[in-house]
Amino acid sequence: MRLTPIYPLLALLTFAYALPAPGTDAHAAPVTRAPAPECNSIATCKVKGQKVWGLVTAATTDTAGTTTKYTESYKSLEVHGTTGTAFNAGKRIKTIMTALHVTLTGNLKTIDIKGKSAGQSAYENYFSSNAIFAINNFKAEDPVETAKQVNWNVVAFEQFKNSGGNPTALKYVMRFDISNKGTIAVLEEAYKGAGKEADAKAENTAQWQSWTHAANGDSFLGLLGTPNGNGPGYILSDYAHTLGKKTIQAIHTGRVEGQWSMVVEFS
Repeated sequence: MRLTPIYPLLALLTFAYALPAPGTDAHAAPVTRAPAPECNSIATCKVKGQKVWGLVTAATTDTAGTTTKYTESYKSLEVHGTTGTAFNAGKRIKTIMTALHVTLTGNLKTIDIKGKSAGQSAYENYFSSNAIFAINNFKAEDPVETAKQVNWNVVAFEQFKNSGGNPTALKYVMRFDISNKGTIAVLEEAYKGAGKEADAKAENTAQWQSWTHAANGDSFLGLLGTPNGNGPGYILSDYAHTLGKKTIQAIHTGRVEGQWSMVVEFS
């Protein structure tokens, strides 16, 4: 009896396995995931806003690690900080809050964590008994290496507690005199889309000064997804239990004395 060699069969099987799968191109470039679009419009920022809104509404407990690892990292920042009472900037904050029909309680305090560059602040924020006011925040200026692991929402909330604030009383987070171009683009698109734009020479008219964006609407979600809006959202999701399970009631915006500001209201 003659035995048939199996080598040709093995070679054929090897060749078959090397062929591309049906419908594929053997020379096609590797599939890469497209980068997320830049947040500079309601549509592009709304994607992040929907994610943050989902985290806020679903959260019932503090995020694991927020009250241990991040708090310990924040303590390394405290030695670079000074505390005091806000005076000049405090007057402007009150002007903006009045224009946006938001009520403050208590005196304003300030905590300023100095940056690694001379004359620069890393995290300078103001606080009342029911509000956080984000003034100057530059993560690149973190004075200690471990602090780079700490997000703004953790820094701001720890500062709020250190200023004497009661977490369950926290009602407002203000982003003061916004400079982020993406956030400004969303604000301007929202106002113009709603017919609320004003003559450039009349920047202080009522149309620019106050608009309340109701929760879960398009402009609300767009603003929540901006770099200035998602931080307050992450405060709620990271500290859900400590805050007493709050949500975002509305976002108030206005252009006062030529500068945009935003107030995220909790309830």
